[in-house]
Amino acid sequence: MKKKLGMKALKTQRNKLMKELMDLEGWVIGSLVTTTRIQSKQRTPFCYLSRSTKGKNKITYVSADHKEMFNQMIQAGYRARKLFERISELTVKIIKSEKRHSKPRST
Repeated sequence: MKKKLGMKALKTQRNKLMKELMDLEGWVIGSLVTTTRIQSKQRTPFCYLSRSTKGKNKITYVSADHKEMFNQMIQAGYRARKLFERISELTVKIIKSEKRHSKPRST
């Protein structure tokens, strides 16, 4: 059974995750696709970033020099997404907890 965290612990945990999110140098949401293309009758490696934007797939060429940097930014994107989800969960718990602990207003 999970132990319920108090309001202070929830806010501390959320603040820690928000700091971690802010400490990310940047991120990219998408996938790096590596394939080959025929160039001068030879197969050569080809890499592109695939992103879905407004229901449409957008691709961006990625040079071999930038491949590692894009890989790092995509990994950071996965981490950012997880952080956003966890921060959201904690925010919901905080709001619900505040409502439970607030005193009813007298009219």
